[in-house]
Amino acid sequence: MALIRRVNPDVIVVDIDLKDGDGYELIRAARKENPLLECLVVTSHEEDTYVFKALEAGATGYKLKSAGPVAIVEAMMELWEGGAPLCPDIARMILRRFHKPIADDAPPQLGTKEKEVLELMFKGFSRKELAAILNVSTNTIGTHVKRIYTKLDVSSRSEAIYEATRLGLISLDGH
Repeated sequence: MALIRRVNPDVIVVDIDLKDGDGYELIRAARKENPLLECLVVTSHEEDTYVFKALEAGATGYKLKSAGPVAIVEAMMELWEGGAPLCPDIARMILRRFHKPIADDAPPQLGTKEKEVLELMFKGFSRKELAAILNVSTNTIGTHVKRIYTKLDVSSRSEAIYEATRLGLISLDGH
């Protein structure tokens, strides 16, 4: 933050995993001081939880390190020119999150174990922890998770939680 204050850049490049702090917090603090500051996240994390957390923190672009230095410099220029650079996979992920088909019928029905697994997933437990809590194998947990994803038409934990909450299958207070 001291360097950002001293230099007053138009664009900053931030990795989520900082040795001396949290990239999300840096983005929040920098954008709080200068709402016009463009923040490009460059990271190896392509999972939706990282992407959405970065965007919620105020990131205005998101590129994977694997895109290479030329693409990252181009993304910086795009931000400076008013664009919003995103890797195609990241853009598609965002679109999927917000463009769910409208169902004509009732919400999907989850089995008792599927609902139990989903509620524990919502609380942040890993598959290994879920297996221990429910006294089953991680393969059994994997089967439940696949069924949940299929029934909710999602492809990740955060999408499953979002959809289940949106459909009223679980609530934010865990009931």
